[in-house]
Amino acid sequence: MSSKLNLDVSKRVDITCRRGDTLKVTLQVKDASGTAVNLSAYSDFKFEVRTTDTSDTAYADGNSTIILSTEDDASGSKYVANAVSGTDSNTLTFTASATNMKAVASGMYVYDIEATNASSEVQTWLSGLFIVNEDVTV
Repeated sequence: MSSKLNLDVSKRVDITCRRGDTLKVTLQVKDASGTAVNLSAYSDFKFEVRTTDTSDTAYADGNSTIILSTEDDASGSKYVANAVSGTDSNTLTFTASATNMKAVASGMYVYDIEATNASSEVQTWLSGLFIVNEDVTV
């Protein structure tokens, strides 16, 4: 008999992008049986890129370990916007402007995407490496 209980349902997906290009991460969210998940049942979505997975978790404008975040102000240089769309409200898109991506040095970081449902339960859906390749025309 197994004595383990794994509550981590997140999937590892590494993201590679290019410095100075618009970042657009689009997810079609489905349950284990392949049925579209209605995202209107969720109250909040977060996307955050950090230097390491053990870096300071408090968001503040002066926190240099946070590279990109949905927690930043819409006019901030670390801002990532999110939107829900699709005929079944099952498409989730995170976007960072080319201007904000110019401020991200090329390198290897970590990220995660989490959702909060109407009952305030938080669950991490995706996590992994966030790799930024250098661009010639930055």
